[in-house]
Amino acid sequence: AAPGPSGLTAETLRLILDEESITNNFVAVATRLAQANIPPAISAALGLGRLVSGLVKTKWSGPGIVVGDLLRRVVARSLAQHHAHTFQQACSPHQYALSTRAGSEAVVHAITSLTELEPTSTILSIDGIGAYDTIARASMLQALAEVEGANTCLPFVRQFYATTSTYIWHDHSGQPHEVLQAEGGEQGDPLMPALFSLGQRAALQTVHSNLQPGETLFAFLDDVYVVLPPHRVRPVYDLLQHHLFAHPTQRRQNTCLESSKPNPPKHPDLGAGRSEEHTSELQSRETISYA
Repeated sequence: AAPGPSGLTAETLRLILDEESITNNFVAVATRLAQANIPPAISAALGLGRLVSGLVKTKWSGPGIVVGDLLRRVVARSLAQHHAHTFQQACSPHQYALSTRAGSEAVVHAITSLTELEPTSTILSIDGIGAYDTIARASMLQALAEVEGANTCLPFVRQFYATTSTYIWHDHSGQPHEVLQAEGGEQGDPLMPALFSLGQRAALQTVHSNLQPGETLFAFLDDVYVVLPPHRVRPVYDLLQHHLFAHPTQRRQNTCLESSKPNPPKHPDLGAGRSEEHTSELQSRETISYA
């Protein structure tokens, strides 16, 4: 695993396994960190992240990735694994990214089956852009607090997401720069798939409650799919637009419409009724394709 700002590596941690007393001391330290039973100064230090830029030779290759301290990542992964079933149950039945057995394949097979049963079905697909970076931290923390059992890790999560985060980025000359982030989560945080899914849960539940019989919603993290009749594309898109992107989750998205019908009907202009600036951005990211 890549080292964070402290320089701690997995190879260093492996050395503690050679001595039982040192291993016990490490477990005690990790337990205190998991319980947020550490001095604020140490918590702040462990919250620092090394920001790896998405710029490669002046070309943008994607969003930056934050490499957090290895000790924090070890504890976060342990908590994520310990509460995996609880997280999955809390985000069911819409969220498939937290499943260890089905995942994306389950979404593909379910959508395929639904479109084979009803040839006129249309698949509305929306992909959030930079979802981890733009989700509201308050939505994640509030949702986590409501999950009985898993909310025991709330003190640990609050250490890093209840205040503004500080990340260290080095420019091409090696000079360090501080980057502050008050919203969103870290791409390299093992807890982020669960935290993002929890933060998105209320919006998905609201959209689902407004669907009509025969319409089905699926999600794989920020990828949201709805199988529905062609005439319902616009109303359901507006629901998703309002609850997912006007709601404190992600703000930007890609849109794709697919029809299982040989001669698909004309789909509505999903950019209509919006400001010129919004419409221009939306249309530049929208693709229409037919299966």
